[in-house]
Amino acid sequence: MAAVGSQASQMNGAKARERTPGFPEPPVATPLRRRSVSPARELGSRGLVNVEQKASPAGASAATAPAPHGRRGFGLMAGVAMLAFACLRPIQWTWPKSNVGSTARQVPSVATVDPQPEEGPRLPALIRQALDCHALKADLLDVVAGAPYEFSVMGEDHEGFFHLPRLAAAAQNLQKVDDLRKAVLQIAATGGGWPVELQERLLQLLQTPCEARSCLFAAAPLSPEVDEGFTSPRALSGGWLHQAFLTMGSITGIPSFRARAELYRSQPPTVVLSNASITQMRDCFAFRGSKDHPPALALRLRSPSVVNQLIIEQPPRWAALRPDSLPRRFRVYGATEASQAYAENLGDFVYAAAGPAVQAFHLAKASAPLTGLRMVFEGPESDKHYICLYRLKLFEGPETACSNGRAAWRLQTNSD
Repeated sequence: MAAVGSQASQMNGAKARERTPGFPEPPVATPLRRRSVSPARELGSRGLVNVEQKASPAGASAATAPAPHGRRGFGLMAGVAMLAFACLRPIQWTWPKSNVGSTARQVPSVATVDPQPEEGPRLPALIRQALDCHALKADLLDVVAGAPYEFSVMGEDHEGFFHLPRLAAAAQNLQKVDDLRKAVLQIAATGGGWPVELQERLLQLLQTPCEARSCLFAAAPLSPEVDEGFTSPRALSGGWLHQAFLTMGSITGIPSFRARAELYRSQPPTVVLSNASITQMRDCFAFRGSKDHPPALALRLRSPSVVNQLIIEQPPRWAALRPDSLPRRFRVYGATEASQAYAENLGDFVYAAAGPAVQAFHLAKASAPLTGLRMVFEGPESDKHYICLYRLKLFEGPETACSNGRAAWRLQTNSD
C-alpha cells in the first residue's frame, strides 16, 4: 500500500508540474525534435515568440517576454534602408574564384566598362583593297614575282622556282586574280615557308593606303649628266670575232649593218636619265665589271646641289626577261667643289628583287653641296652576266618621289 501511495503521489506531482505556469514541457520523441536545436528555440532566435513565452502569464515582465511588434518594426525599417541603399549604388557582383581551376568571372557595372578599341581590317579585306588600287597592285605583283630571285634556294631549273612569277603574270587577267590573292594571304598570314622579310614586306604594303601611292604632286627631279670617264663601258654580246664583223659593218654606214650591230650592244648610259616610260626590255644600260674595275655609273650635276635621295626604276618583275640582271648591292660616293673626286661615302644600299619596281634610297648628308655622284655596284664579273639599269633620278627633297607615274617605295631595310 505504501508503494502504491508513493506512485500515486509521484503521478500527482507530475500533473501538478504540467499545470504549473512557466515550467517547460518534456520533449516528445518525434523526428523533428531529434535535431540539435528545438523548433521553439529556432523561432525564438528569429525574433518570434517561442512556446515558452506563449505559456507565460499576461502579467509577466517585459524583460522575460519582449513585445514582438517592436522587433518587427525595426526589421521592416532595416529592410527598407538596405533596399534604398542597393538601388542608389551601382550594382557590381563578383563571383569568387573556383577551387577547381576555373577562371574567375566578373560582371562590372555599366559605368566601369571601358570601350574596346575597334578592330582594324583583317588580312582578306586588306588584300582586297590593295588589289583594287592600281598602284598597290603593281607593287604587290613586283614583290611576289621577285621573291624567288631574292630568297629562293632553288635554281631556275627547278619547276617550283617560277610558281610565284607565273601567278603574278596571270593576275593581269582579272579572272585569274584569285590564285594570287590566296598566295598573298598565305604568305602574309603564316609566311608560307618563305623568310620573314618577305612576309614583312607584304604586310608593309598591305597596310599602306592607296592615297600614299599617288603621284599627283610629285617633285621634279634634277638634271644630271653622265660622267663617261668614271662609268663602265657598255656591255657587248657575242665573241670578239663576231663583234669585229659587226664593227666593220657599222663603219660602212649602211643602216641595216648599223642596226644589226646595235642589237648586240647595250644602250648608252644616257638612257637611264630619260623621262620616257620603259617600253622594251632592252631599254637599259647594261654594263659589266671586273675584279679591278667594279661596275659603276657616275653622274655630274649642272650646279652644286643638295641631293637627298635617288630613285631606281626597273620594269615590272612579272614582265622582265632577265630578272637576274637587276642591280643589287651598291655604294654611293659624292663629289664636292672642294674635292672633285668621288670620295665622300653617302651610304650602302640594296635594291630588293622582292620589292616594288621603283625604289627610293635616302643618302647621308654630305659635308657640302654635291657636284656629282658615283654608284659602285657589287656586280657579276663574268661575261655571261651583267647589270641592266633602266632609269635613275635624283631629288633634292626627302618627300615621296615618283618615276613615270609610280611612287618610289622605300623599304625598311634601306635605312638612313
